[in-house]
Amino acid sequence: MIKFCILGDMGSGEISQHNVAEAMYHNIVANKIKFVCGLGDNIYPAGCYNTDDPQFIEKFEKPYKMIPNNIKFYMCLGNHDYGSYWDQTFRNCSNNQIEYGILSQKKKMKWFLPGNYYTFSKKQGDVTIDFFIIDTNLDLMSDKLKKEQMKFTVDALKESKADWKILYGHHTFISIAGHGNAEPELNRYLRKLFRLGVDMYMNGHDHTKQIVEFKIGNRTIPVITCGQGVNHMMMDH
Repeated sequence: MIKFCILGDMGSGEISQHNVAEAMYHNIVANKIKFVCGLGDNIYPAGCYNTDDPQFIEKFEKPYKMIPNNIKFYMCLGNHDYGSYWDQTFRNCSNNQIEYGILSQKKKMKWFLPGNYYTFSKKQGDVTIDFFIIDTNLDLMSDKLKKEQMKFTVDALKESKADWKILYGHHTFISIAGHGNAEPELNRYLRKLFRLGVDMYMNGHDHTKQIVEFKIGNRTIPVITCGQGVNHMMMDH
């Protein structure tokens, strides 16, 4: 059984985040959890503007300091991680989180984010899970990046021989909460990937916990939403 935590919409630095971190630590110890899937909106309210930004410490390293560095946080980018995209001073700062992830791994620390999109695999016994992480901020991404991400993920899904293929990003696909279902472009983008054998989609964005199922072809795919930085959820397969 491969056990992991999922957590989205987390980076406030407030006491609630510290409370969640403490609960996660006890969960990780009690259940021998090996890693965390970060579902985006890592640093509120508008990401970080360089790799030395103290928000990385105040809103990630300090809250999760009890969790050992060998428990990796496999992060993805949320809309808030791109910067103040809602005002006229916006400049894309998402790459700073990627650069921080590269530095973090050189230092053997927790934050793992090698790019806008990537894959990783976990195996225990005879069960293998391949994870496919994407940037769902299609409205903030260049056409070139969207196409490169699609090609990379399509190729990786087609090549995967894993027992489970789990896709995750920040934005909702199906949701009964405030953000609702995916916008048309993201809907089409995700459905193209789902048709290649994805077994589960995970996301944050809506600040709720949900499990919703939908059918694509003759398959039923669960969609897991966990966008509560003041709560946490453990998954096991």
